[in-house]
Amino acid sequence: MSDFPRPPDQDHRQQAIDPGQSVLLSAPAGSGKTGVLLLRYLNCLLTVARPEQVVAITFTNKAAGEIKERVIAALRSTERGGAPENGFEADIQQLVTQVLQRDAELGWQLKDNTARLRITTFDSFCGSLVRRLPILSGLGGATPDTDTDALYNQAIANLFRSLADESCPAPLAQALENLLAYGSNRLDSLRPLLVNLLAKRDQWISGILQGDIDAMEQALAEEVEARFTPAWKSVRQFRIQELISAFVESSGVNEKHAWAAAFVDELGDTLRPEDMGRIQQLARAILNNDGALYKPGSVRYAGFTKGQPGTDLAKAWLADIEEQGASDAVAEALCVIRELPPPFLPEFSRQRVEDFRIALRYLLAHLRLVFEQAGSMDFAEIAQRAITAVSQEGGEVSDALLDEDRIQHILVDEMQDTSVSQIDLLRHLTREWQPDDGRSVFFCGDLQQSIYAFRGSLVSLFDRLSQRSEFANRPLQQLQLTANFRSSPDLVQWINGAFRTLFADKGRHYTAAQPQRTNPGAVTVHPLVQGAGIKAEGRAAQREADEVVEIIREVQRDKADASIAILVRTRSHLSRIVPALKAAGIAFSGQDIDRLAETPAVLDFTGLLRALWHEADNVAWARLLRAPFVGLSWDDLCRLREEGAPLLRQAVLEPGAHSLSPEGETATARLREVIQWVEAQPQSRDLRWALSTAWHLLGGPACVNEAERRDIDRVMSLLDRYAPAGLLEDIEGLERAIDSLYATPPANPVELMTVHRSKGLEFDVVIVPGLGRRGRNQESPLLAWYAAGTAQGTETLFAPKPRHATADDEQLYSFIDGLQRRAATEETDRLIYVALTRAKSQLHLFGLARIDSRGDVSAEKGAFLHHLWPVLAEEFERAEVLEEADTPLPNRVPIAPRMTAMRRLVAPHYQPSALAPTALQNAQRFAENAVLEDNIEQRAVGIVFHELMQGLGQGTLNIGDSVDSEHLRFAIEQRLRHHCHPEPGLAASLDHLVELLDNTRRCKTGQWILSSYGWQASEQTLRRRIGGQWQTLILDRVFVDEAGDTPRCWIVDYKTARARGKQEVFFAEQIARYREKMHLYREALAATGVEYPITAALYFPAHQHLQILE
Repeated sequence: MSDFPRPPDQDHRQQAIDPGQSVLLSAPAGSGKTGVLLLRYLNCLLTVARPEQVVAITFTNKAAGEIKERVIAALRSTERGGAPENGFEADIQQLVTQVLQRDAELGWQLKDNTARLRITTFDSFCGSLVRRLPILSGLGGATPDTDTDALYNQAIANLFRSLADESCPAPLAQALENLLAYGSNRLDSLRPLLVNLLAKRDQWISGILQGDIDAMEQALAEEVEARFTPAWKSVRQFRIQELISAFVESSGVNEKHAWAAAFVDELGDTLRPEDMGRIQQLARAILNNDGALYKPGSVRYAGFTKGQPGTDLAKAWLADIEEQGASDAVAEALCVIRELPPPFLPEFSRQRVEDFRIALRYLLAHLRLVFEQAGSMDFAEIAQRAITAVSQEGGEVSDALLDEDRIQHILVDEMQDTSVSQIDLLRHLTREWQPDDGRSVFFCGDLQQSIYAFRGSLVSLFDRLSQRSEFANRPLQQLQLTANFRSSPDLVQWINGAFRTLFADKGRHYTAAQPQRTNPGAVTVHPLVQGAGIKAEGRAAQREADEVVEIIREVQRDKADASIAILVRTRSHLSRIVPALKAAGIAFSGQDIDRLAETPAVLDFTGLLRALWHEADNVAWARLLRAPFVGLSWDDLCRLREEGAPLLRQAVLEPGAHSLSPEGETATARLREVIQWVEAQPQSRDLRWALSTAWHLLGGPACVNEAERRDIDRVMSLLDRYAPAGLLEDIEGLERAIDSLYATPPANPVELMTVHRSKGLEFDVVIVPGLGRRGRNQESPLLAWYAAGTAQGTETLFAPKPRHATADDEQLYSFIDGLQRRAATEETDRLIYVALTRAKSQLHLFGLARIDSRGDVSAEKGAFLHHLWPVLAEEFERAEVLEEADTPLPNRVPIAPRMTAMRRLVAPHYQPSALAPTALQNAQRFAENAVLEDNIEQRAVGIVFHELMQGLGQGTLNIGDSVDSEHLRFAIEQRLRHHCHPEPGLAASLDHLVELLDNTRRCKTGQWILSSYGWQASEQTLRRRIGGQWQTLILDRVFVDEAGDTPRCWIVDYKTARARGKQEVFFAEQIARYREKMHLYREALAATGVEYPITAALYFPAHQHLQILE
């Protein structure tokens, strides 16, 4: 170790980077945990034969990229030279020298081959596992899909659609009918709940698939006991038996306390179930609605009457508790007891839970089918498949994984954000690890920064890991970082004081940070209070926005490049700030603030997309015409709409038919020229090509900046996914995917973002407005659920919202829903911690409190300010009071219309105009009539023969030496049935097809057609504009035969017909029937750029004859 000064937690840092032991490291904000992870990663490289044996996993691509960049920069730092400036740099230099020496010895070449550094996200890691183990994971070529809600909704629709299927299992049908009745016969009332359950299915999937209702009931009993026992032990310390005696005495004369007569013996630590119920009644009686004990003088509210037995005893007990200062502690314990449900599932809840369990099992199956059909899946499914792959018994995984994939060291960052499936994956990966085998795990996280419950992370998993202190058959060394390298001492001390109150006083652990910087800093509170009965939120928000502008101006005067962040709980809290910044001329960037679909550049681009996709989309054509790369004025657009055809597209394509301005004529002429040219190209059937080409020809790139261009590229990437062959069928899915993305912000020192988005970042100045405003309301769901820890692992407890149910059902639902709400409240505390620990030098807090009906200053419940009230109350007690209410906005009529008056036309429903049939259509119709003149049997034979020839031509059908195998005959028979071949005559058609196939394989001409060529295709699709219409051409077989002096391109069409008379007459009829169609095929293929002579021919396998068409 170097002689540089070291932080106070250096001993723990040194232990954390030792790969000889497994570690669980708690690292609060600003403690330099990434540096610790970097040092450990380098140390791990010194112990392995291959760098791939060290795997570092985090949760976001950005974090993984940052860690990888730091490792690469460290490895290349020796090229720059220079002495280290601090202890950390000295440690890095020392380790890098050793790693590079090992790199040279083993030939890793890490500087040039950085892909060998396995630093990745959980999602990418799971994806790599299933790709390496496709058989064990059961995953083929499916890809991740971000539009998961659409897939979930499809699975839900398919599940309930099965009710109409006669083969629907009776238990499922009954469960679905019960759930629909429970949801008021409205699937929409169940859909949001089921979507949420599917998104977080890793938390309950094992219990649904492997467990049963009795296991859940047992888990509920364990949960109740685990909460009741410590609470009961706590209240027993305060002579609770005296209060019980007061109720027992009162029960003889007071009907309200009749339940207490059943207390016959003094209660000990262990209670009978019925005693627990009576204790709950006692808690309900002695606590008020706010969860506090009644005062001695208020025992009448607990049902006691002056002068009656038990009253004086109850007063004395309450007075004694108050004197001891134990009222809050006793009330808290009694509140826990009061809210507990019965340790069993009441009948209504049991029935509904069983219905949900049955439905969810089938819903999981439908979801997997939807994934298979879509060829894509969500990340949760990829994680489940990865778990399936690595959880195989019998050593299959060890045999399947390559040597370089066998992991020696696992490092996981942000461990507090792990989900159930991620923990399961790690357990399965390490289940065969043995003590002292040289392997290790390293988990790094901070409970105080767990803020992603909405993504499925469970803070209890990190807590449980800490309690067990064991993983992968080895102990976890628990270490704690305390040094803070981010914030000034003033900020660190203020935050320590605030969160001792916010965390520690609520029974949660908080470790105070120790500042390591010496720069000055300050926390400034900007309080406002609205008077009693005054609604001044708008006025306060404007004051807040104006002050934010002044703070930014002042900071930028002192330091122009200072990093400034405005952090908000929700985007709506920026409604006044964004206009104020724009009015002040302050440049800023918004991280995940502006939806991609709502930005002008993307709106213009998607307008062009929709206009090309559907000619009757007048709204899209209007957007296109108004886009800057077309530039039509409002007045010209109105004239075009009034004077032109019902469709804007038709109006644009009719030159000189409208009285447009000269500029309008120029703009429409240019658009018309581009659209017509693009549509005339054969490749315009590919919407991706047509869109990109039209946008460039119209000058779209000149109308966007660099950030907007990146947004356009993101839309094109999505189009590649939703239109893989250039044909877009699900435009709604594409638009949902676009709508889920946010615009790329330009680089700027002033950034606006949500608190969630700020995690892992730091800024010189942090401004947190809107502390007094609430976030989104948390509604009570139709089904409350909670992942409870049991001796066997995790069991999900479900509680349906009671409808015409018992008090026990109400109590169960209230308990589970209450657990969810408390978890959300605790996460809000942690969210506040993340927001307040981003600042290096200055922290500004804005909030609005109110004067309530009692004249007290208070914060709105649920707001950040309400959570911080014990810390900030004094600031607001002496704050300015707004006595003037917001001025209501009048309903005003615009002074002048925005557009000139225009006549509104009511257009009829769009119907494409009838077009004359083209030559190709006539040829196709002639061929179709010829088929109809035959019969359905011959039609089916023809289709199946084409399928077989396609398989042989593409090399996907291997039929061996004999075409008469039982397996092949069965497959052909099934295909004939698929194409509606009647059962009578099926055997004859099967024999005929086998004969045709055998003729082709034995015929030299057939062998020549199916030979392998440098350029060849079967069932090749071409797209050509013929007679003003796009036509799709399908070529049975096309190839270039380079044998001989002149290479030649051949188009071969298969004909399964057989001559009934003279063959010469039959072939002449076939030539007359198909000559025109084959001529069009030849022209279309030539238009694609084929440079060789093209010959068209008909092949008749029944006669082993090739008929060339000149």
